Amino acid sequence: MFEQVGQMWREPGGKAMGFTARQWTDAETVAFNWRARFPIMPLASLVVQDAYGRDGGSLSGRLWGWLKLFDQRGAAVDRGQALRYLSELAWAPAAYTTNPALRYEERDGRLRISCEVGDEVVSLDYDVDSEGRVARVRADARPREVNGAFVDTPWVGRFDDWKEMGGLVIPTRAEVAWELPDGLFTYWRGQVTRHVVQQQR
Repeated sequence: MFEQVGQMWREPGGKAMGFTARQWTDAETVAFNWRARFPIMPLASLVVQDAYGRDGGSLSGRLWGWLKLFDQRGAAVDRGQALRYLSELAWAPAAYTTNPALRYEERDGRLRISCEVGDEVVSLDYDVDSEGRVARVRADARPREVNGAFVDTPWVGRFDDWKEMGGLVIPTRAEVAWELPDGLFTYWRGQVTRHVVQQQR
């Protein structure tokens, strides 16, 4: 489990939205749950939950944590959330060796990590620095919502500022972006503020 603070942008050039979040990541199965709170006005906040598990992926938002504003599910959400899990293994490094669902191969000097999502296989490429730490991850096609529909779009994440936290050395800063035709659109930046390793039951 870890806690974060950060910012998100809905569109290039848009206003930053600050958040605080807590995430649980499973090291033995492809599963995670990210719950973030975005203050949007005095006395009101939007609670967003990103998740993937046995029933697939989901993305939901609720005003004050209970009034539903959106709830996205389906094959595209499943693929997107599974790719998110693969991209964030540096925050749950035990999964590299304890999650039997993960597949590894080397391609053009990069590490490729894959897992099954239904009848499909999704993959993410890792760039590792000279110390064996993840510096960059990339997916050739991650579903991105555009005008109510999902469009496969190149996606990239970067990690840095590695520190000892909760008994592990992890990247404490990260950002993710879409590679759009007119340039890179960074839509999420975050910092890990607390990290606790929870024992598997």
